[in-house]
Amino acid sequence: MNRVAPSDLPSAEILQKWKQLTRKTFDPQEPRYVAWQLLVAAAYAYNAWTPLLRVSFWVGDTSQLFQPCDILCDVVYFIDIIVLRPRERFYKSGTAVKSFGKTARKYLDGPLLRRDLLSLVPLDYIVTKFSVYAPLLRYNRLLRIESYLVVFEKMEMVSKNAFLWRLVRIVSYMLLVIHLNACAYYVISRIQGIGSNSFVLQGEGELVYIRCFYFSFKTAAGIGKNARPTHEWEYIFMATLWLEGSFIFAFILGQIKDIVATAVRGKAEYQESMDMVVRYMVQMDVTAELDLRVRRYLVETYATKKTLAEEAVLGILPGKERAEVLACETKDVGIKL
Repeated sequence: MNRVAPSDLPSAEILQKWKQLTRKTFDPQEPRYVAWQLLVAAAYAYNAWTPLLRVSFWVGDTSQLFQPCDILCDVVYFIDIIVLRPRERFYKSGTAVKSFGKTARKYLDGPLLRRDLLSLVPLDYIVTKFSVYAPLLRYNRLLRIESYLVVFEKMEMVSKNAFLWRLVRIVSYMLLVIHLNACAYYVISRIQGIGSNSFVLQGEGELVYIRCFYFSFKTAAGIGKNARPTHEWEYIFMATLWLEGSFIFAFILGQIKDIVATAVRGKAEYQESMDMVVRYMVQMDVTAELDLRVRRYLVETYATKKTLAEEAVLGILPGKERAEVLACETKDVGIKL
């Protein structure tokens, strides 16, 4: 009988562990995976904020100053596309698909792969030696917008205060638009000449960006009195800012209204259900002991599940998972009996 040499066992175990590692898949709701997606979202935010900032507020080549961050963000994108995205599990007919072959095939055949690969085209590295406007070519990284949006969706799922994450998302949109307008205002001021008229930026100083950001915010919010434009480009810029301000703040107010309504809806529905049950018990003239037991049940159910409409919650699930949940509940009741 041939025996395996003891020296071959460690290598076989290492090979087996390597195979398991290379075929490992990740649950999209796993805390470690969500933490990684937060890092990807931070890289996306960097690519959204810095290109126009570098072109407008810095004079000359900025590649040496920002290149480490550029490379780091691109490495994060690359690891996410090559290593993690093909391993993200998905659900089919209510069942989690954990096979690496199926998760990789879904990603390779889907539209996200082409978009992700286009976002990694290094146009800025190619042009950086020839033009100071090369940072603007990093805007192809913004094609991966779903990697930014999905983080807020997942944080809403795991957080007890989901409305706070919705508010953070809306504020991030608003700040980005104001930031881009601030950069555009400084570019117009440089073209017209700093301090050349009452509309453009008056003097350079150390807080140039803060002053431009304040001007952009004040104009978008429609507060305060701004200097009157004196040039055609200034009129176009101000008209654009006013239009943006009208749409943005109307959108933000609508979103905040929905967030507040969603945050208080559950409590209002609970109070309405409690009032209906109490009125029914008064009509039926139930005993004080039963009345107390029912009230305690309603309070505990809402405190633990944040809802009294369990049927509505089960209705969201696919048929197979709904049947399994009901089977578990029936089994639990049988054990208690």
